[in-house]
Amino acid sequence: MNKILIIESSLRYSCAYVAPFVKKLSVFLSKKAQVEVRSAYGLDIDIVNDFDTVIFAFMNAGATIPSSTLEIFDDLSKKTHRVQTVYTLVCNDELEIDKCDYSERVVEIFCEKNGYDYKGSLKIGACLIINHFQYSLVLTNYIKKFAHAIISNKEAEYSYTYNSMSQFIVEGNRYWKKASKGV
Repeated sequence: MNKILIIESSLRYSCAYVAPFVKKLSVFLSKKAQVEVRSAYGLDIDIVNDFDTVIFAFMNAGATIPSSTLEIFDDLSKKTHRVQTVYTLVCNDELEIDKCDYSERVVEIFCEKNGYDYKGSLKIGACLIINHFQYSLVLTNYIKKFAHAIISNKEAEYSYTYNSMSQFIVEGNRYWKKASKGV
């Protein structure tokens, strides 16, 4: 049975926004693989060798990769390891998914330099509000496809965000009006 490690490597303040996506992914993966979810904070880097596949799940901001993910990369580059498959689940707070491309490229370069087999990613745009609306069902289907690709050890390039800027603005305004009433 395939052993998969999901490392939530977001900055501390954004872990809560990535958690729902990680939870859905781990549920789909656990049907056909042994899955463990770990936080980057306090992670024993030696356990990474116990897994066949490693998934880095993080939220970027301003098209940058979180420093907590870079710290893990630094620790991993100092250790000897067996060749493992790496995937990323990258969430972005902006509508444009292309903001995730830089982070994905950093992971690709890390994998090339250190002998890991990078297989692809799921990029989610507008992650701060997308899980609160009817679009979460469509996103769940993307997560399911991503999980299937991971279990099958196939290349994966998936991305999802709102369909239009005007739709994003309408839904965002509705969300913030509702949120401000609770304050």
